[in-house]
Amino acid sequence: MLERLKRVVLCRESLLLLYATAVLCALGYHNRFGIAEPEHALLERWVTQGVLYTAAAALFSALVLRRNPVKLGLEFGDARLWVRYVLLFGLGMGAAILVITRLDPAFASYYSHHRPAGDSASAFLAYAACYAVYLFGWEYFYRGFLLFGLEPKLGDFAAVVQAVPFALLHIGKPEVETYSSIAGGVILGVLALRARSLWPCFVLHAFVALWLSACLLYVWR
Repeated sequence: MLERLKRVVLCRESLLLLYATAVLCALGYHNRFGIAEPEHALLERWVTQGVLYTAAAALFSALVLRRNPVKLGLEFGDARLWVRYVLLFGLGMGAAILVITRLDPAFASYYSHHRPAGDSASAFLAYAACYAVYLFGWEYFYRGFLLFGLEPKLGDFAAVVQAVPFALLHIGKPEVETYSSIAGGVILGVLALRARSLWPCFVLHAFVALWLSACLLYVWR
């Protein structure tokens, strides 16, 4: 029993998954430093989580996996390939978001705490910048660290494995968004593997998030 437990826990992939689980649990409890004023708490939480996601993944990659953190998706890969996919998926998802945010009141209700971003252009730019830091942390953690960290052992199946915690973290958001994150997580994982880069995933994720906010704040306001 003890020998089997050691074999299971001490292999590189198990350590990676257990560490990732611990990081996600920790960020559920500790997601901001409390430095910013209360009205900026959301922006502070995004920046804090984005930085901690990135730092936690990079440190484990370098110190435990003995892999260059840049090699885990941060290179641009086959840019000519992924730019085409970004444009194609971006147009499709942009149109879908425009319709869904109009028809489903759950989006306006859930994202009501984003409304101060619509007060001025500078407020929206600050909101977008902090949101981008947060989403980059997510992408590096899932489509970088987890995906490329598990790929040597799991191959393309790593795209499915990283999509599971990614989708679970959407629980509590509008139901349509949560279910779509299952397929979205897998598609982004496969795209990252094909492109050998997380950058198309970051661009798409940031576009979807900011376009959704723009629809709620400006288009359907």
